[in-house]
Amino acid sequence: MSYLRARSLLAIGCGLACSLPICAQQSPRPKIILDAVKVTGAPHLANAAREHLAQILEQKEFQGGSDEWLVKVDEISLEQLSQLDGSGYIVKGACATWQPESQDSTAVHVSVTIDLTEAPPPSSFRLTSLYFKGTTAFPQAQLRNLVPLKDGEIVTTYGITAGLAAIAALYEANGFMDFTISTDMSCDNARKTESIVFVVDEGQRYRIGTVRVYGLDAKTENDLRSVVQPGQWMRRWTISDFYASHKDALPPNASPQDVQLTRHDQDGKVDLVFDFISPSQSDQHN
Repeated sequence: MSYLRARSLLAIGCGLACSLPICAQQSPRPKIILDAVKVTGAPHLANAAREHLAQILEQKEFQGGSDEWLVKVDEISLEQLSQLDGSGYIVKGACATWQPESQDSTAVHVSVTIDLTEAPPPSSFRLTSLYFKGTTAFPQAQLRNLVPLKDGEIVTTYGITAGLAAIAALYEANGFMDFTISTDMSCDNARKTESIVFVVDEGQRYRIGTVRVYGLDAKTENDLRSVVQPGQWMRRWTISDFYASHKDALPPNASPQDVQLTRHDQDGKVDLVFDFISPSQSDQHN
């Protein structure tokens, strides 16, 4: 099979255009299938964003016959990375190149390399310090490691929100039902630096007390009890996950919001009641 290679370039606001020739001895088949995708360039782009873009594009199918599908790959890349780039740098251009891997009677299977270009944001504040107030359950160093912003790096919305989410998940996994967190930021406009304080209200910590279940078959009830065992830390997400994974086995319209929670602040326990019996039958177990 002859070697095929094409190149196109899509750039935003940089005045670039693709002028490289397209060299081929035969036209692509009507269908192009992306078997493998590699993302290069943009050194400040997080690896998670690269992997996500590759996952979005791999096995995607395009209509062949021209280079329009390459332009579409560039467009998808820029659209996705505008949502995922947390470095503070702007991904401003994407240039896709390809080569064939195999072909059959209906499609050409190709590997694609997407070369990205980036530019720093017009106004960049760098982090000078980040610390926490109100934390007693976990060491400051442990919480600091959950925030993907290092001292000296450009402060980004992604870095802050990702840190907030990771810290909230840690507290929720350890029984803090009323945990809240906010940020207090101080900027030095002259030096283009920023310090951040994460203000934490941990609230009461709870373990599961008693668990009562009504209206489920034996297997489903056992599955439920396996994730809400007395003595465990109270984790709301385990209940939500159960409802999602057992949707077909639960009554219509069953919701985690229907779970009855009774808190006992003195001993740090919460009793749970899962009532899956219809309202017309509920008096039978009261």
